[in-house]
Amino acid sequence: MSRLRTLILLVAACAAGCSSSSATGSASNASDQPSSQPPPGTVLGGGHFTIGTKVHITSTGFDPQVLYTPIGSTVTWTNRSDSPQSVHFDNWDPTQPVDSGAIPPGGTWTFTFKSTGSVVYHSNQNPSFRGTVQIRLTE
Repeated sequence: MSRLRTLILLVAACAAGCSSSSATGSASNASDQPSSQPPPGTVLGGGHFTIGTKVHITSTGFDPQVLYTPIGSTVTWTNRSDSPQSVHFDNWDPTQPVDSGAIPPGGTWTFTFKSTGSVVYHSNQNPSFRGTVQIRLTE
């Protein structure tokens, strides 16, 4: 199966109700509502999606806007902007909110995803900066 077809099938599966996750997070150098997924075949995040474990925070937002990562992965957000930013999960368990706190320019924050699902997030400093992590069973 091609990688593109696999991505399309994963988006369709998540759009159909994949939304639970559990995980742990940690910050270095620092401190609602779910969005629906587009139909299969739609270019995600304005074309800004990738498979991996790294997200850059730039002066214009998260890059990639949609990250596909396997279960058990630790994702690292690196602040490459010139001002503090944060990562705040929007559709996480409200009794255990996840927020990186302020990540200074050049700083990083990591989070390990222990189950599959879709996590929508934003920066508290720039709420228009939005992203999604799609956690899959395999790479």
